[in-house]
Formats: sequence, structure tokens, C-alpha cells
Amino acid sequence: MGSDFKAIPLVDISALVEKVDDPGMAGDGDLLDVVRELDRACKDAGFFYVKGHGIAEPLMAEVRDVTRSFFQLPLEEKRKIRLTPRTGYSATRISNRASMEISASIWKEIICGATD
Repeated sequence: MGSDFKAIPLVDISALVEKVDDPGMAGDGDLLDVVRELDRACKDAGFFYVKGHGIAEPLMAEVRDVTRSFFQLPLEEKRKIRLTPRTGYSATRISNRASMEISASIWKEIICGATD
């Protein structure tokens, strides 16, 4: 994985979404281009943005709003959502690996939910 990328890659996955149920999709040139773009983004940057996913903007906005509201809650409230192997809330402090110093202001917060 490279560390000299200049921007977060934006990958249009609409060809993949359109052909997800097509049994012959493996030989589709447009689909192979998407796969190559995803591969390049993962190797060059380690992550990427996607467009053409088919998720409605109002739903994405609602998820952002609900997520933002949740993470602004006091820690005691968030911790009421118990962490299980499949769901829950977790928070840990991030440390500087080189010096093992812990910063009180840098936290990694996770909320997981299962659909079944």
C-alpha cells in the first residue's frame, strides 16, 4: 500500500450495482474496470469513496444525522448499549504507538448493529 496518494479515490460502482444479479457479469468489461479501480484504490490509498451505489441521498442524510446525534451523546449514555459479539458500543483511547503515550482527546468510537 502506498502512502503518497494526493486525494481519496472516488470509484463509480454503478456498473457493479446494475449487473449484480447477472450470471454473466464476470466477463463484463465495464465490471472488470470497476474491480480494477477498486483494487488500485485499495493498493494506492487503502480506502476510497464510492458513487453510483444506488443508496438514496435522503437515507444517507438520515443515517449521518442519527450517527452524529449518537456520537454527541455523553459517554455514559453511549455505554448503555452493551457490546456483544454482534452489536453494541465501544470506545478506546488512541495512543501514539512510537512512544505509547495516550492522548485524552483522541478516541476511537464504534457502534455496531445487526439486522437479524
